[in-house]
Amino acid sequence: MQSRGKLRNPNRWAALAEGPAAATGLPPARAHAQLERHFGRAGVLAPLPRAVIDKAVRGASHGWSLPLPMDYLGQSRELRLILPPQFPAEPVQAFIHPVAFLEWPHAESDGHLCLWPEALAPVAYTPEAQIDHCLERIQDILALVGVDADAGRREAEFAREWLSYWAQRVEGSYRAKGQGLLVTPPSSETTALATCVVLNRGTQQSSLLLGSSSASLHSWREVLGDPKADITDEGALFVSLTQAPIGAPKTLDDVRKLLAESRNALAMLDQYLRRPEPAPFWIVVAVRGACPQVVAALELAPNPPTAVRPAHQRDQKRQQREWQRVAAHAWRVRVQSIERADPAWIHGRSFDAEAIALMRKRVTLIGCGSLGGLVAQALAHAGIGHLTLVDPEKLEPANLGRHVLDAKVLGQGKAQALASHLRDQLPHLNVRPMPYRIQDPPSATALENTDLVICTAADWPAERYAMNTLADRSIPLLLSWAEPHALAGHSAVDISGERRLAALFDQDGLSIRRRTHWPEVAWALPGCAASHQPGTFNRLQHIAGLIVEHAIDVLLEPASCDEHRIWLGDGATLSRLGGAWIDAPPTNTRASVIALPLPHAS
Repeated sequence: MQSRGKLRNPNRWAALAEGPAAATGLPPARAHAQLERHFGRAGVLAPLPRAVIDKAVRGASHGWSLPLPMDYLGQSRELRLILPPQFPAEPVQAFIHPVAFLEWPHAESDGHLCLWPEALAPVAYTPEAQIDHCLERIQDILALVGVDADAGRREAEFAREWLSYWAQRVEGSYRAKGQGLLVTPPSSETTALATCVVLNRGTQQSSLLLGSSSASLHSWREVLGDPKADITDEGALFVSLTQAPIGAPKTLDDVRKLLAESRNALAMLDQYLRRPEPAPFWIVVAVRGACPQVVAALELAPNPPTAVRPAHQRDQKRQQREWQRVAAHAWRVRVQSIERADPAWIHGRSFDAEAIALMRKRVTLIGCGSLGGLVAQALAHAGIGHLTLVDPEKLEPANLGRHVLDAKVLGQGKAQALASHLRDQLPHLNVRPMPYRIQDPPSATALENTDLVICTAADWPAERYAMNTLADRSIPLLLSWAEPHALAGHSAVDISGERRLAALFDQDGLSIRRRTHWPEVAWALPGCAASHQPGTFNRLQHIAGLIVEHAIDVLLEPASCDEHRIWLGDGATLSRLGGAWIDAPPTNTRASVIALPLPHAS
């Protein structure tokens, strides 16, 4: 395969301006000859009319049709191959005529054959190789639909792609408004879900929140900008199907057929339909055992005839009898757009076992400054489920240049503002701010019921307090700090509780394993006890990465040992800023990580 970074013909992209024939790098006559060689005889291909080509692929000018053998339905069809105007930057397009939607796997409602996911299209191949790959993929699909094809393989292929077919032909009035978000996974195969319709303050469009309980919707409701939106405890029904559905139902009878395999689901459906005051509700479906599990949804909304009067005009029992009489015709079924938004999906689309394990972990972070903010954000995005943030300081203008927080929260406490910032990014995150020093009594609980304590405060009294407090507990402590200009960063962890971290510092709290040397320059600011250590945002990100990787190793590897890791930046930058290495790192390296055992307390 040709690398994306090394074009075999560097002038090919410039040729796009010269028209389709020049851009292909493969004259149409040669493409035609290659196709005929593949199909074994000349004369089997017929040029497509220009109108047919342009209707299928706008701007294309070359395409051919090929008659196909009869398929398993006894239908004769033709294959249409079209070179798009940007070929080979775009792959060959294949179509089936007549349309075979829901009859052939990978056949879409407009006749297009989906040969591969967009990210896997072989656009880096030569034009000749691209056509060969296209034809090989078409043969794979034809093998599933021939007269003697294995029906089991064909159905399995349909089942694997069921979500692609769910709503392809659904449009207009058959589509419900708004976007659905399943924010917590259902607890059983058939269960009721809580729902909440909120108006998203960012997009000014409605969002439908669904979750296993009403409590799971509170944080999402607040983040999306409608904290007072009503939550319905049993506003939706979740059903896990054993058979993958092929296409979305359009009527209430179709819905019953979809749920027929589950008596429980049908019984719950009838409960929704027989409510005294009918209201919209939703059905969310998934396929049992699928990995990853994807979901689709339907909205069932009451559409009563004029003969059914409102409840305030007739008693509820009579109204319910009237609803039952017309129920089969009084419900409008529409496809509801929905996506998973639960933690397992957000952190790796259910493929990341590490992120799933981290959801159960609790981490306390002491220090929410420039380094601590980066660490907190990276921990949250890595999947940590519970974060406690300890910092008594407020955000000042001078902090903005290298902090994850922005000017909107100037003057607010760093811990509170950072907690709010992380909730906005990840509404499922359980984050607790503590606007105190770690030594203050209200912070005592921060060092309890946690799996790891990380200190990024670079504050010797705070570090000493954490070391002394955790010495007799089985809670690992990870100390971290940056050297001037963030050209060296440190992450040291004590898991054994042998008080070995203290041996990394002298009596003044200065590291004995410093890696950089700087002239006697005081980075002092006006005012009593004010000082500043320079360090750019980009280099602090490297150190934050070192710390977070170290933290994850400690949380997920029971056999982790006491260790001191050091990140070293670029020596050329160090020299340019007037510093020098104390111990030179290996030559020919721009940045490196060193791992050392902790020194003995003696």
